[in-house]
Amino acid sequence: MRNNEGKFVKGISNNVLSDNPNWQGGKVKRKDGYVMLKLPTHPNKSKSGYFMEHRAVMENNLGRLLDNTEIVHHLDGDRTNNNIENLQLLKNKKEHMILHNNQLKADSVRLSSDEELINELSKRGFSVTRK
Repeated sequence: MRNNEGKFVKGISNNVLSDNPNWQGGKVKRKDGYVMLKLPTHPNKSKSGYFMEHRAVMENNLGRLLDNTEIVHHLDGDRTNNNIENLQLLKNKKEHMILHNNQLKADSVRLSSDEELINELSKRGFSVTRK
């Protein structure tokens, strides 16, 4: 940090959170799409002092810390949409996998004949031609 004369002041760091001119509000986006918040006092922060925003939002909503086994699921699949209405708390990874498997089953078409398949695809907007 510089004083009024433009000289650096010993013992004062210019690289501390909001004092840093590059400060972006404490939010960073990871390569996998998740948003991290700078929460240096959070008990489950990373070594660099960041914590997953969706987990922080859920903790704030519940008024308690999450267990390490609990999963916060994004209902719309958008990892940057951390509105509480878009988040669902699940007990563990197994419950999360069951949720995703049920979604896959709901999206798959299980039909007994070619005629039923053609009718279903036509309803969904596909152009079906017969040979």
